[in-house]
Amino acid sequence: MSLWSHRTQIFVLYGGFPLAAISLIGCIMNIITFSSVRMYRSRSCTFYLSIAAVARCLHILVAGLSRVLAIGFNIDPTVTCECLATVDSFSMTSLLVNIRRWSNIKRAHQIVVCVILFWALHNLPNIIFFNLNANSCVSSSSIWSFYVNYIINWALNLIIPLTICTVFGILTYRNIRTLKATNQLQRAERQLTHMIFGQLIVIISPIMIYVAYFIYASSMTTLNKTTEQNAFEYFIYNVVNIIFAFIYGVCIIFYRHNMLSIPSNAVSFIKSQKGNKMLVMNDYIFKFNKTVGPTKYYRCKHSRCIVTLHTDLNDVISKFNEAAKNRAKLETTLIPQIYDEEAIRFDMSKLTIAALPSEREMSSTLNKARRLQTPAIPGTQIFEIPEFYTKTLKNLPFYVSTN
Repeated sequence: MSLWSHRTQIFVLYGGFPLAAISLIGCIMNIITFSSVRMYRSRSCTFYLSIAAVARCLHILVAGLSRVLAIGFNIDPTVTCECLATVDSFSMTSLLVNIRRWSNIKRAHQIVVCVILFWALHNLPNIIFFNLNANSCVSSSSIWSFYVNYIINWALNLIIPLTICTVFGILTYRNIRTLKATNQLQRAERQLTHMIFGQLIVIISPIMIYVAYFIYASSMTTLNKTTEQNAFEYFIYNVVNIIFAFIYGVCIIFYRHNMLSIPSNAVSFIKSQKGNKMLVMNDYIFKFNKTVGPTKYYRCKHSRCIVTLHTDLNDVISKFNEAAKNRAKLETTLIPQIYDEEAIRFDMSKLTIAALPSEREMSSTLNKARRLQTPAIPGTQIFEIPEFYTKTLKNLPFYVSTN
């Protein structure tokens, strides 16, 4: 055994397995954190990061432990989900309502399913064209080998992820600067976006190291190498793979530090059974107390809670929600049309639009309010149709037939 082969075994034994254990613990902690905090379960951005953490666990258990954290599939689904999280953070902080509509948990579920199917189908040729020998895994197709070396390694693993992360990272930073200057972006949203930026740094750094090694390995394939040189390159290969695995351990400290510093300060407004306005924050209900000028004061309803709150914002969003809800109750107009018409009628500023819930976020509430006004299904065959429901959307009478 050569000196470099011995060093490779020592490095993998004392460096690879501890990092694999730390990385696996970090992935599990990330999954628990993202799934246990209620605020993050409803965010599409954190859903992508949760899927990335699950993919990391599978990568460590399947490829990592079997080959000591070696990259066995050339495709890293964690990078795909983190690129999607970067795009979603841009959508979440955009001032345009149409762009913010893309930041939706239901759409995130659909996109993740499509991503899994895409990579599953994309890797099918590996089963067909690769021959497994005792000491190597060789492709029997020169076309597929060219595709793996230059399309997958260069385009899918380097150019596309770096382009997406860089472009949308810059756009997100610009949106944050615009919203932060006017305090329109909540602290939790800022912390979540900062987490994604840190994640991008952790992703890009090992990718660049792997690219440097790949360029060197590709340029040296036609040269005759000595046994010592091959052993040295194998040592470098394992070092690069360990660095790739190190991002999982980094995510432990990074996510936990940011998660512990994020308060659950989401504020929502509800109405009591008597129609009184109430404020909900940190799962506590605050009852409206009094109004002094533009400021409204609230006091906590719980017996052991002595906290009081006050708001000094206008009621444009509340009035918008109330108007849209009333129209949903009284009209048969489509919900998206009601949302767009009311947004135009209120003539809100860009800053107000940035804080306005999207149409998809409001559609559930508006549809529920409309269903409450719908007459119950009669228990007999003889019933009277209310006048409101005897006409179509174009105010034309329905065709009635007894046949």
